[in-house]
Amino acid sequence: MLADDGYGECWEGSLIAGTGPEPTLFSVGAVRPPTPPGARPTPDGWTKPPWFNFSASVITRFDVAADGAVRWRGRVPQRVEFLGLPIGAHRGCGLDGLSLYTSGAVRLPSGAIVHTAIVCWRNVSNPKWQGGRQDQFSLVAFRTTPGQDFVFRYSGTVIDSANLLPWSMFGPNEHDLTLLADGKTIMAAIRYDGNDDCGTVTHRTPAPFTSTGYTTYYQSFSSDGGSRWSTATPMLGMGSVRPRLHLLRPSGPLLLSGGRFCAEGIGGLFMWVNHDGMGKTWAAVDLAAVHDRLVQDPSLRFGASGNASGDWGTQAYTSLVGVGGGGAVVMYNKYWSLSCNAECSAGFAMRLSV
Repeated sequence: MLADDGYGECWEGSLIAGTGPEPTLFSVGAVRPPTPPGARPTPDGWTKPPWFNFSASVITRFDVAADGAVRWRGRVPQRVEFLGLPIGAHRGCGLDGLSLYTSGAVRLPSGAIVHTAIVCWRNVSNPKWQGGRQDQFSLVAFRTTPGQDFVFRYSGTVIDSANLLPWSMFGPNEHDLTLLADGKTIMAAIRYDGNDDCGTVTHRTPAPFTSTGYTTYYQSFSSDGGSRWSTATPMLGMGSVRPRLHLLRPSGPLLLSGGRFCAEGIGGLFMWVNHDGMGKTWAAVDLAAVHDRLVQDPSLRFGASGNASGDWGTQAYTSLVGVGGGGAVVMYNKYWSLSCNAECSAGFAMRLSV
């Protein structure tokens, strides 16, 4: 079992299956713009924006044993490039231009990898933010060519913040990817908006904007390897933070874990199940209620806080990984007190099958 960070997440980046003779997984972490020859960096070592290319110098690698156990090897030197943004990125939106954190990656049948990222465009801003300018996130996709796992080139835009319908205060951000049961369609599940506490109202159009603006998850599909993406549409009855996707078997079902469903006035921890593996029709499972039925110690149960909209019982940031026999393990946290975050949080793992 990979170590839990106190919020139920076991790693920051997306795990990608390696293609070498030994079974491995790897994850790409922080990226930054390269420094061209002769460029004069800023005092903190960065070149001036706009930035069209980014790279990482290390990856996190995991070994996969014959029995399926995953063992952390550590951070190893490896240059990974993300090239060719059509619009220059800049520092804003709370990130340094481009972020792979809380993004997704899938390997296609061809061997190519599609990796999405959160970007802050150079020339797009949000004039409706209270008090003035605030940049919004956009989502983009990069793709490798088969056999070249560490050179990603821009392949398409999933959602551009310049064309948000409906309007979003922060822009689309946390998301995940999966290859669907047809073996060719990629699905993205996306946190479309919202931050901090649930507030008292659901998503609304702007100014004056007095809510934190949570909304349902949105989804977008690509059937050409991440070049063109369908217009993102709401996943009604599902939301709101850090969706995690896992296809249990090649023919389905498809799982999505997440929660903090502030768009409907509750917190909560949920698993949604799509039985045909194509991501359109979902059934909800209240994981907090299942947890409470399974846990013997009353002090470890969620109780009423499981679905509370104020003092949450959980961050609702999960990890969702496949295990042997066609099952999966979902990892999540329970707060003892929200006011002290991870220091007052316990991590749990629940094995499930469908």
